[in-house]
Amino acid sequence: MPKYRRGDGSVFKRGRKFWLSYYVDGRRVRESTEAQTPKEARTLLQKKLGERATGSLVVGADKVTYDELAAGFLADYRANGRRTLRNAEMRLRLHLTPFFSGQRAHATTPADVTAYIAHRQGEGAPNGTIGPLPGEPPA
Repeated sequence: MPKYRRGDGSVFKRGRKFWLSYYVDGRRVRESTEAQTPKEARTLLQKKLGERATGSLVVGADKVTYDELAAGFLADYRANGRRTLRNAEMRLRLHLTPFFSGQRAHATTPADVTAYIAHRQGEGAPNGTIGPLPGEPPA
């Protein structure tokens, strides 16, 4: 294992998996790599350190759930006094939440969105009502 400068993070093995340990904004982050070899784990560590250096590393983004995003979305509508708040609440409650509730937002794929669209079309919903909320830009 090559020597790194202090603060560059480390790779270690816990059980059968390799883990990373590094710091972001003074906070220690430890995460599993699912890597089979130390070389793969070190490559991932270098990628994370590169993201940290450019400021594009967001720790914990992969743990955000649909439910948290929906709550934040509605809070934004309330805070900004949007006239379509009732419509947004209804669409979330009746259509989106039953389909996406509990999912991690990071794990939602285009295939999931296509399945949602097919599900709504199967319910007989017109295509114009399946898209973004009124006043929202298309995805």
